[in-house]
Amino acid sequence: MSKSKQVSSGRSSQGKLGRNGWGEPKRIEVITTYLALGSAVMTAAVTNIPVGTIRQWRTQPWWKEYQ
Repeated sequence: MSKSKQVSSGRSSQGKLGRNGWGEPKRIEVITTYLALGSAVMTAAVTNIPVGTIRQWRTQPWWKEYQ
């Protein structure tokens, strides 16, 4: 018998909610990282959130609430 290996996408089950939204802890991580680095590209590299998602998040009202 062979055991199959599970391949992780690198996303924590705690960081992702459903198929359309990331959890609040990950959003806070992205915001604090963005504020420290000042760049969506660098934030994407550190947090493993797509840069397009970060740029879209920056336009959301909840983003401004955390700043």
